[in-house]
Amino acid sequence: MERDSNFSSTLRQEMGKIQDRRHTYRLRKLSFVAALFGLGSVGLGEANFAPVLYLIPVVAFAFDIHILTADYSVKRVGGFLSQETSGAKATERDWEAWVQSHPNPMGPYTSPLITLIVLVGAAIVLWMDNASPLLFWTWIVVNLILNIGLVIYWARLRKRFAEKATLYPVSQEDTL
Repeated sequence: MERDSNFSSTLRQEMGKIQDRRHTYRLRKLSFVAALFGLGSVGLGEANFAPVLYLIPVVAFAFDIHILTADYSVKRVGGFLSQETSGAKATERDWEAWVQSHPNPMGPYTSPLITLIVLVGAAIVLWMDNASPLLFWTWIVVNLILNIGLVIYWARLRKRFAEKATLYPVSQEDTL
């Protein structure tokens, strides 16, 4: 039983590390976006850095993938800890079951939403800079498809995870 308790504790520590990593990705995403916006919005003499704005949604999307991957890892650990066979105490299992049954409705969508806002902001600046219409609209469509695809994929993963998590009932007895 001690070994199970240690394993449960180790998983909790791992979950904390993943949550910290997810938070770091969010901060880096915002930092990179701000830096690229700053660079893309200025011009020095004849140098025009506006084309850098095309990179902003791509960088933001790359961070979104890492953020949502870390989020899924946290959910996976929590899903395991909610099972009776995990070795976690009943109160921990109950907590994980409660978290799974009361998810944050906006949590996984905030990062893609920020990316969408960034896309709109970059598009406005590029449009005002007289961007090539073909390149501009292709860039918009590709970015929208990628972001909508990521949100749909993430929603399906969440649904599948929620369905599997309910297969394992939570015990009201403390097994330790």
